[in-house]
Amino acid sequence: MAEGLASVTELYRPLDEAEVGRKHWLTVLTAGMGFFTDAYDLFIIGTVTVILTPIFRLNTNQISLLNSISLLASVLGALTFGKLMDRLGRKKVYGLEVALLAVGAILTAFAWNFESLFIFRILVGI
Repeated sequence: MAEGLASVTELYRPLDEAEVGRKHWLTVLTAGMGFFTDAYDLFIIGTVTVILTPIFRLNTNQISLLNSISLLASVLGALTFGKLMDRLGRKKVYGLEVALLAVGAILTAFAWNFESLFIFRILVGI
């Protein structure tokens, strides 16, 4: 058992000893900003529904749906895009995810009723 652990440690030694360069920091920054943007958009809806309730005349069921649909759609997105990443590569699929998030967020800003807002929130979640 100890030999197996030692070999795993040796396997990762070059990674542990490698210098951290500009490309590494850009990767961390990109991933961090992607996470921040996604998290912000998923959680801001709780505040926004307070503002939208009188505008769209939302009832409690509709508010609950708007608050939860993006999180539910994110499960579908994680499963779908995770498999796509394995097939097509992380960069391509990550770019597609960012584009979907941006389009969904912009469309959400122009939603004209509850149904359109609901559909656009699904797009944001995916």
